[in-house]
Parts: sequence; C-alpha cells; structure tokens
Amino acid sequence: MKVGKAIKGLMERTRLTGEQMAMDLYTSSSNISAMKHSKRNMQRDLAKRSLEVYEDATYNMEITHEFSNGYTAPVISGDAIDRSNHLAVMVAARKEIDEVEEVMQLERFLRNPNLATNQERESAMKVYKESKEAADILYNLCARLSEAYDFSPREMNNQVLKKWKATEVVK
Repeated sequence: MKVGKAIKGLMERTRLTGEQMAMDLYTSSSNISAMKHSKRNMQRDLAKRSLEVYEDATYNMEITHEFSNGYTAPVISGDAIDRSNHLAVMVAARKEIDEVEEVMQLERFLRNPNLATNQERESAMKVYKESKEAADILYNLCARLSEAYDFSPREMNNQVLKKWKATEVVK
C-alpha cells in the first residue's frame, strides 16, 4: 500500500530519519525512501512491524486505514476542521454525537430485524451512518489528544481493554 504521506508525517512529528526507520524496520534506507516518495508499496510485514515500533496515533490511523481498505477511521485532513486544534476536533465530535442522538429513535428498533419494514431498515442505515461518522471523529479526537497532551495511546487502549474485561464487555 502507498504510505508516503504517513511516513513523511511520522518523520516530521518524531524527527525520525530514513536511516533510523530502516534500522527499526529491518529494511534498507532505499526501501524507506521509495515508500516515503510513494514509489513502492509498503508490505504488510513492514506495516505490522512499524505499528509495533512507532507509537504515533496519527501514523497508526493512516496505516490501519490504508491496510483495511478504508474500513477504519481516516485521519481528518480537510479544511472543515482544524485537526491541529484539539478543541476544534472536540467540537466536531460533540456535533456528531448530537446527530447520532437525533436519529436514534429506539421505537423503530423494537421489531425483529428480519421483519423490519423499509422505513425501519432506512432508520437503521441512518443510525449506522451517523454512528460511523461519530466513531471516526472520536477516533481522531483520541489520536489528537494523545499527541497534544503527550500520553501513550497504547497504554490508554490497554487501560480501556482491562476495564472492559473486568466488566465482561469483552472476554
């Protein structure tokens, strides 16, 4: 997968050199350079290793988004939200949460999904869409907060997972 933008961003944010990245990932400097300039795809094994080595939330989002064929949250990068301002991302997240609450009309979900009317099915798709938008912006918020306040997203994720296991949300 083409990951030039992700590599360039990681190098800028962490002052990482191509030579250091090559050593970290057990590859050549020329391979890193080719990937950085989008002349070569990153292989899955290098992507996996890089996610283990570099604890950078934005890089993690970019790599996982690329390798999941867009299934995971993209890094917001447009002009509508100033991602560098964590408060702007918080405001956008609050707006998305409010939009989910507006469309989540619980009475439309009482019926067995196999017997749902077209209107109930459309309501489910609307809730999905709004929930996905909220989840993606919240994922960006988590990444931005970990960067702005310099804490480990990996450690925070581990704490959440530990809590969920303790409350039997996950096994």
